[in-house]
Amino acid sequence: MIKIIKKKFFNADGSINAKVLTGAVAALLLVIQSALAAFKIEFHGDWGQIQGLVNAILAFLAIVGVAENTDEGDVNHD
Repeated sequence: MIKIIKKKFFNADGSINAKVLTGAVAALLLVIQSALAAFKIEFHGDWGQIQGLVNAILAFLAIVGVAENTDEGDVNHD
């Protein structure tokens, strides 16, 4: 299972797959939000700003070459 997760989050060259990571972070924020609601815990922060911060961090990582927004399934290898 760890190998499958690692294959999804990392590209063949070892860089982070930013598309998958962004989706995973969004899903994790939703799980946290639902868990807080289930236990009647109120969070007074802005979820949109948290997601924006994560996206800014991913953009920075893409600029320095650590994360890439590539999807090998979209590439035509003819």
